[in-house]
Amino acid sequence: MYAITKDFNEKLAQLYFENFKLKLVGLRFFTVYGEWGRPDMIYFKYLSALKLNKMITLYNNGNHYRDFTYIDDVIEMMLKIKNLNNRVYNNKVINICSGKSVNLIKYLKEIETLYGKKCRIKKIGKQKIEILKTHGCNKKIKKLINKKKFTNYKQGLISTVNWFKNYYS
Repeated sequence: MYAITKDFNEKLAQLYFENFKLKLVGLRFFTVYGEWGRPDMIYFKYLSALKLNKMITLYNNGNHYRDFTYIDDVIEMMLKIKNLNNRVYNNKVINICSGKSVNLIKYLKEIETLYGKKCRIKKIGKQKIEILKTHGCNKKIKKLINKKKFTNYKQGLISTVNWFKNYYS
């Protein structure tokens, strides 16, 4: 279902571009994480569970891979795209991603290490609509805005966990 909605959005944008000459750019965001993030995202849920000594449920036994993209990189890319003086606004679709998939269990273990506490986990089987792996190609964005380096997920987690501990203490 998730992929269908993304595809529909891009096809709808293409129709507007073709029929109304509306100049658009589509941005595909891949698992954005960081300070002030969405509370429904796994890293935020995990940090909250650690803080409150609650159990967290992981589908597919946590055997997912995600292309985690740190918020500072996302903001940088969006600002650079905004300042391209309409060179890009011809209905291009651009992945906003780090280009590297990380195993979810590895990612959550890193959060535990940084937080200094282990979380109780209830692992359950795969759900029908589950996306097992996200991995975006970032060649287009790297070339478009001359981006050479992305924040390593561990470095982004250090900032995120420190922020969470300070803000939610």
